[in-house]
Amino acid sequence: CIDVSDKVVAAGQSRVESMSSVQFHQGDMHRLPFDDQLFDTVLLLHALTYSKQPKKAIAEAARVLKSGGQLLCATLNRHKHTQQVAAYGHINNGFTPTQLTKQFKSAGLDVQFCEVTSIEKKAPNFEVITLLATRTT
Repeated sequence: CIDVSDKVVAAGQSRVESMSSVQFHQGDMHRLPFDDQLFDTVLLLHALTYSKQPKKAIAEAARVLKSGGQLLCATLNRHKHTQQVAAYGHINNGFTPTQLTKQFKSAGLDVQFCEVTSIEKKAPNFEVITLLATRTT
């Protein structure tokens, strides 16, 4: 039996076959199986709404990011639509840009950008926050 997450990793890897420096891995975002300061770029794309401990996931992402590396995060803006997202397994109802900025700064990252960048056209009009941060140490 293949887990859905295995399929996602396989699909992602097949899309970047020609890029030798890009790899997909499956793991626990709260305990990444990688050495400190290993990656030039870390992506947290719609992962934090699935976390009971988003600060820990952010700290792990920062830990594996090289000095001078960039982290890109996309996540939902805080909302009140618990029932709509429950079917997708969301554990929390998003964040505010201020919360995210504080959490990423607390993890030792320099936040360059953190704003709502898109709004879903269909009701309930979920908003997506995009954050860009750099590790300077």
